[in-house]
Amino acid sequence: MTDQDTQYVQDPTKVERETKQYLLSVSATSEGDQKKDDKRGRNPMTDMDSNGDGKLSKSEVRGPLKNDFSRIDRNNDGFISEDELPKPPMKK
Repeated sequence: MTDQDTQYVQDPTKVERETKQYLLSVSATSEGDQKKDDKRGRNPMTDMDSNGDGKLSKSEVRGPLKNDFSRIDRNNDGFISEDELPKPPMKK
């Protein structure tokens, strides 16, 4: 289907465009990876422990941890400690 402004060209001319190369340092790559929505392998303790006490309260957590807080808090002390955190999924 074509409209009146569309024109079919059998062998169009090729236009050579300038290429660019970028070099990323390891730290730049790591920062970019951390900004992705995929946060597998990151430590929630360092990401969410806003008061630095080494444990997570329900007010500090978000997402799946908040939804499953009472299940994850195995000792029912109102906090999630490092040893109670679920293991992160394996990276591919």
